[in-house]
Amino acid sequence: EFQDTPIESALQFLALRSKQLDTEEADPAKKGINLIIRDDSDAKISLRLSNVPLSEALRYTAQLAGMKVEIQSNAVVIAHEVE
Repeated sequence: EFQDTPIESALQFLALRSKQLDTEEADPAKKGINLIIRDDSDAKISLRLSNVPLSEALRYTAQLAGMKVEIQSNAVVIAHEVE
């Protein structure tokens, strides 16, 4: 749940949760997702989700800030305009 949360804080929280929930990867340096926030934004979001996949949580979070998600081979990029 995010209540009037800066978008960067919300995305950093989701990246942290991805590391905590990654039980398949033994190497701590490789756990979770590699999240790249390409653009600065002063957007604040309010969102309440439960039992949704991380990909959906990222999409909803980015969408509320007017940003887009692009899943690349080595990272997930969040930006206003995704290449």
